[in-house]
Amino acid sequence: MAKVLTVLEGIAADTGSSIADVTVPFFPGDSHATDEMTDAESFEVLEPIHDGYRNWLKKDYAVSPEELMPDRTQLMGLTAPDSLAQIEN
Repeated sequence: MAKVLTVLEGIAADTGSSIADVTVPFFPGDSHATDEMTDAESFEVLEPIHDGYRNWLKKDYAVSPEELMPDRTQLMGLTAPDSLAQIEN
């Protein structure tokens, strides 16, 4: 990233523009893989079962989304103060 920014900053300085003025094309997804080439079922294990930050559960559990927040917080690598900041936003 640092190498790319250095080049873009040089271009911006030469043209009198800013890095924010640089247009970068975006193509969502992998355009090389077709549905036939993808094993969609293999990705099911990656689907979340809960997210306390979004107050969302995939199905009914014995605990509330809020009680599952410490698990989500740990998976996101957040500290307790970080998790409180996420809730406030």
